[in-house]
Amino acid sequence: MNSPLILTHGDLDGMVCGILLLRQRPEAAIKISNGEKLAQHLSETLVKPSLPGAIFVTDIHCESRSRQALLTALTELHQHSIPVHLYDHHFGWRGNTELQGLLATCCVDEAKTTAAAIVRNELCRSDGGSGHWLGLLSKKDQSPDPQVRMHFGLLAALMQPRNYRHTEAALRALAAGVQLPPEYIELSRQHYAVQEAQLREVVGEAEVIPTGAGRRVAWLDRRAHRQPLHVPEQVMAAQEWDLVATVTHKGVILGGPGIDRGLNLQPLHGEHDFSGVRLLVAGHRTPVKITPVDAPAVTEEVLAAVRQFIAAKL
Repeated sequence: MNSPLILTHGDLDGMVCGILLLRQRPEAAIKISNGEKLAQHLSETLVKPSLPGAIFVTDIHCESRSRQALLTALTELHQHSIPVHLYDHHFGWRGNTELQGLLATCCVDEAKTTAAAIVRNELCRSDGGSGHWLGLLSKKDQSPDPQVRMHFGLLAALMQPRNYRHTEAALRALAAGVQLPPEYIELSRQHYAVQEAQLREVVGEAEVIPTGAGRRVAWLDRRAHRQPLHVPEQVMAAQEWDLVATVTHKGVILGGPGIDRGLNLQPLHGEHDFSGVRLLVAGHRTPVKITPVDAPAVTEEVLAAVRQFIAAKL
């Protein structure tokens, strides 16, 4: 049988899913994907010289704008007898009976904080080393374990575009448990040095949006940086921020101190017509991603609508 393919998200949860799967299936190919590109990446497997024996999709939400393309891709894979196994925790997959009927496995638990917890429960129960990776997700850079902190720093560094080229090899090394080369340890060290400097900048320059309910939402425009910034819980507490709204080129990520921690934003899920701009809110209980329905990228008009939306709804 041909080797399987792992398609997973490029955030911390998605990469841990990839590591857990690689620990079980070290022969698998792995590729970073997301809701917008999933259909394309599934279809691309059919034009390669060697078809995968199976495809594992983890931590990728069902993008409403790509649903028809996703249906087409899954239909083609089904016709080629290539099973697709889904392990996810985002809202959006449930209720799509056509999509679910084309999946060999559809394991979606919207109550789970992480997709990695689903992968571990379903596929890795006998893997004693999987606890390290679930612990990394829960503690992140606040862990007292220096190895957890180092691994977190490396995965955080891999989320930066300039380090994408290292992702596959680094995930394989982490899954295999081999000694990491010095360049990966240096990436982790650099992450912490950069994060410390950026957090000082954020604390000094962040704008705070007051909401109708009296909450304080920090507004961080990260479009010039092109990389995520994790704001630790202690920083939010010191600044009395209830939520952080991070502006990217594609939308605004709104959330608390961690996945499903803090204010429940699930009631905001769905489409909203606000100040003449259609906004889509999707994701977890927290964080959620707010994106424009009718535009591929954010504009100043979209950002003004999002700010008004946050102030009015929260």
